[in-house]
Amino acid sequence: KAPLHRVLSNETKERYSTPFFYNPSYASMVEPLTISSENQNESGPNTEAEPQYSGVLWGYFRAVRFAGDLTDLGVEIQVADFLLHDHQKSQSDHVGRQEVFAKQVDFSKPFSVEKFRPLLQESSCQN
Repeated sequence: KAPLHRVLSNETKERYSTPFFYNPSYASMVEPLTISSENQNESGPNTEAEPQYSGVLWGYFRAVRFAGDLTDLGVEIQVADFLLHDHQKSQSDHVGRQEVFAKQVDFSKPFSVEKFRPLLQESSCQN
């Protein structure tokens, strides 16, 4: 089921919609931006807040999402799977799995779900 989109329309003007999709390179590590405490209303000028999420290898995230969406091998991976607890370690094993995945995959070649089945299977991705 698609998410509900609430768009307010103007009944007197015609509305045009243009989708925009942005995907980084599969080899990209997407990491949280640091935010100064000044922007978070904390004490101390310009100190950096600890990240709340570990980095996400985009190719791994997309592969697991693909496996979860289009096959029966994967799980419904979420950004929350990369949430750090006590700002040190994620409770999910996706962080470790993406490191193994990064060493094994060649993003210049077509992706094979079967080849990476052990890293994508639901039973092996659970905590």
